[in-house]
Amino acid sequence: AKVPLAYRVVSLGVVFAAGAVIFGMIRSAQTARLPIMPVWMLPFALLGTVVLVSLVHELGHLIAGSVVKFQVSHLSVGPFWFGRFPDGWRARFISDLSWAAAFSAARPRTLDNIRHRVMTFLAGGPAASLTFGLLSLAAFLSTSGVTGDLFGLFAVVAFVDCLTELSLV
Repeated sequence: AKVPLAYRVVSLGVVFAAGAVIFGMIRSAQTARLPIMPVWMLPFALLGTVVLVSLVHELGHLIAGSVVKFQVSHLSVGPFWFGRFPDGWRARFISDLSWAAAFSAARPRTLDNIRHRVMTFLAGGPAASLTFGLLSLAAFLSTSGVTGDLFGLFAVVAFVDCLTELSLV
């Protein structure tokens, strides 16, 4: 079933708003003043952060899949799609509005211990998001200025991403 465009737009808006609120609270508590990042930069920073966190998350699935001997077949983040074909990898730019999604796909080469291997593949994304979020949080706490603000955004979006996927399991 295809997810309606309105649902995707609302979901992204909720993630952006939640990220902005949480980020502002963390930064204000840390510095006891307004965020350093200019307000006009925030939407671009949030969009870039969502794309980066989505890429890290999907690569986590693919790395976990490779560890359990799955064959990677597709990776898509935003409008960029990469697929494996018999003659090699192909890249495409998807111009319709389904770019709001990210996914990775891999297939098992054998059915041995399949339940454990599928669970490992599924856990790879949240594990990568959580790791990226923790590293970003450490960087946020040790830096300042716009760089610190960006690390704060990375941490918040990575944690929201991790919690969101874990709530689906």
